[in-house]
Amino acid sequence: VAQCLNNLGTVFSQQGEPNKAVQSLEEALAIRKRTAPPRSIANSQHNLGVEYVAAGDYERAIETLETALVTWAAVK
Repeated sequence: VAQCLNNLGTVFSQQGEPNKAVQSLEEALAIRKRTAPPRSIANSQHNLGVEYVAAGDYERAIETLETALVTWAAVK
């Protein structure tokens, strides 16, 4: 389900719908936090951070992308 939501977020992003993309990616991340390995969580955090930028929510983008960096660092 999380992968489908992530893919849906990508489609919304490509269609120029950043707010819809954010909604799908937030849902995907919530599921992945409960069920997925850290690598998948970091990927979702990164995708969500990029969409926050596209939506103009720079504060949340910075926060989310910094969290993704921390998650990625824990993977390695």
